[in-house]
Amino acid sequence: MRYVVFACALLLLVGCAAPQETGPDPAEVRQAIDAVNSEFAEAFSNHDAETVAGLYTEDAVYMPQGAPAVHGREAIQQAMQAEFETTSPSDMVLTTESIEFHGDAVVEVGAFSLTLTPPGQEEAIQDEGKYIVVWKQNEGGMWRLHIDIWNTNSMPAMEEAEGESEE
Repeated sequence: MRYVVFACALLLLVGCAAPQETGPDPAEVRQAIDAVNSEFAEAFSNHDAETVAGLYTEDAVYMPQGAPAVHGREAIQQAMQAEFETTSPSDMVLTTESIEFHGDAVVEVGAFSLTLTPPGQEEAIQDEGKYIVVWKQNEGGMWRLHIDIWNTNSMPAMEEAEGESEE
């Protein structure tokens, strides 16, 4: 009888215990990241540096290929504006390949494609690459890019240098 009373008391305690705190719903986070990525791709393709920068956290770090890291939203906006002036990107597509939860952050691994038309060139260049973004929620609960690093799958600078050395 003692064991039955003990088992009932244990079940009662477990049943009344505070519910375990669960993390964010992965499907909802994925949907939020997809929405921000869509906004990012559209603003990037339209050369809207202010909107793009607004999708980053205030203290974000942007690490573009072939350039030093850029710290903070204002500096990211300036870097984006310079990028738009030198490459005139369009038709950006971002594709999330995976997301992983790490405490209060989410790590996204993805791929991108876009069209670049450098000044003075009539022919556009198709480019593809990959990226990793660490996402964090802001005070309003919106997911924002906190650390962003990317690189292209091609090596245009090396290809140009090889072409020049062959001449």
